[in-house]
Order: sequence, then structure tokens, then C-alpha cells
Amino acid sequence: MSKVLDMTSRLKARDAVVEPAVEEFSEYNQETEDIVEGWIGSVLEQMEELELGDDSVEFSRDFIFMTESLRSLVYRSRSTDHFIQQVADTMIDVSYDPETDMIEGVWNFDNGPSIKYSSGPADDDEE
Repeated sequence: MSKVLDMTSRLKARDAVVEPAVEEFSEYNQETEDIVEGWIGSVLEQMEELELGDDSVEFSRDFIFMTESLRSLVYRSRSTDHFIQQVADTMIDVSYDPETDMIEGVWNFDNGPSIKYSSGPADDDEE
């Protein structure tokens, strides 16, 4: 049997190692949420100024989906997971056209044809 070294004086207790990482992650999450909440507040203010919002369930549903999508975008850009990322990865195929320098997204729906959406200028003659 090999000789066992006493390393207890050189190693930190497990809780001492994990706790700062948890605190750091919590601070990072709060910073991310502050970014997102700032943008959401700004979007809501602009929508109110343009009289686009109302108190309907439909508006609320769309607004909540938009805010979670925005949150997902910020989280992904900061290398953090969010459940909407899986939804987007499953429902949208993305391709890049080097000739037009445009990114195009195509919705993937099982029931019916895909709905194409281009991030570039609208072109009514495309279809």
C-alpha cells in the first residue's frame, strides 16, 4: 500500500471553495438580470409612447415571449443557459448568404410549410 500524505493543512475545506463560486455566479446572474430588465423597461416605455401596448392577454403573452427571448439572447451571449435557447435552436434554422451579406432564419414547423423570415429589407417579390 502506498504512503498517504496529510494534505489537510494545504487544502481548503470544500465549502470554502464552493461558496465564493456560488457568490460570484449569483452576482453574475444579477448583473445579467439588470441588463435585461433595463432593456425590457426601455422597450416597454417605447411601446407605451407609440401606444402599442394594451392590457389584453394576447399582448401580455407576446410581450412575455419577447422578454424571455431577449433574456435568452443576453444569457447566450454571456455563456449562460436559458430555456428559450432550446426552443430557438429547435424551431429556427439559420443560414448566411455571403453574396448579400445577410442572415436568414427559417421557422421549422411540422404542420405546414416553413415560414421564411429574412433579417434584411423586406422584398415583396421574393415569394
